[in-house]
Amino acid sequence: NGDHASLREQLAGWPWPLGDPFPKPLSSLAEALGGPGDEAPQHPDEDTLQAMRATSSVLREWWSDPDASPSSWKGVVSSDAGRVQALDLSDSQLVELPSEIRQLQSLTALTLRLCSLVELPPEIGFLHALGKLDLTNCSQLTVLPPEIGQLKELTALVLYGCSRLVELPPAIGQLQALTRLTLGNCSQLQKLPAELGFLHALDTLDLNEACTQLTLAPFAKMSQPARINVAAYARLLIVKPCEANAGDLHDL
Repeated sequence: NGDHASLREQLAGWPWPLGDPFPKPLSSLAEALGGPGDEAPQHPDEDTLQAMRATSSVLREWWSDPDASPSSWKGVVSSDAGRVQALDLSDSQLVELPSEIRQLQSLTALTLRLCSLVELPPEIGFLHALGKLDLTNCSQLTVLPPEIGQLKELTALVLYGCSRLVELPPAIGQLQALTRLTLGNCSQLQKLPAELGFLHALDTLDLNEACTQLTLAPFAKMSQPARINVAAYARLLIVKPCEANAGDLHDL
């Protein structure tokens, strides 16, 4: 009130041993305990994007205007609260995904088409809100990290054209929300893990005749919708009839 403000002015120059006799209200428990007590940033993901740009020469070229708001950078879709919800780095020629990606906790869609990634960092497993991961035509990708099994909200995993991918990690069986798995043109893929049978929500498994190295999938363990949607895989049975057996073809 006015009297309080007036008294503060009168006492402002006094050498109080404990500081201001009328301290401002504590803004946080951290301040009460001697911490900084700073307010949370209004746009918590912008610093993360800046850090990603700083660690990658590719992203420095991709996001060429560092003075602009990161929320307005190419391929970034943010909420009004400044949380990054979608990130599209397609055709950026990105070789390595910065580990800072783990901080984008509101990210629901990550698109990395035509990137030059050899692998994904284990930090990908921290993206607990991620619903779609698109790695279409990442032709240098050779492996997926086991941490991919931590993406409990993932419904779509697109690996079309990942022509150097040899196998999928068993951890893929932990993706209980996964409904679509796209593996067309994965020409070096040799087998599908038996854990694929644990994907009870899976209703579409996309394969095509370019998967010439692939042995039979564990059809008998898959859900009925998933088995129905692998019709293109029947062409592989013609190419490799010696690998077919009654157990694999059960209910196909």
